[in-house]
Amino acid sequence: MSTERTSTTPLAAQFVISLFWIYVAYSGWNAATYVAEELKRPEKTLPVALALGAGLVATLYLGLNLVFLYATPLAR
Repeated sequence: MSTERTSTTPLAAQFVISLFWIYVAYSGWNAATYVAEELKRPEKTLPVALALGAGLVATLYLGLNLVFLYATPLAR
């Protein structure tokens, strides 16, 4: 049994749309404001922490999607 891709939307566009909903659903940006008051130098530390956290989440998301794509190959 194989899966066939029938959508005419480019795969990259579908991926970007999926990422948008991940960012909307992620509440870590809201929670970061509560952590900021506990930091000694939030103007420097907070942007670095947010960038690293977002990068880590994006990397994990990309990796998981690659696993899905290779585990369920599309028919040719």
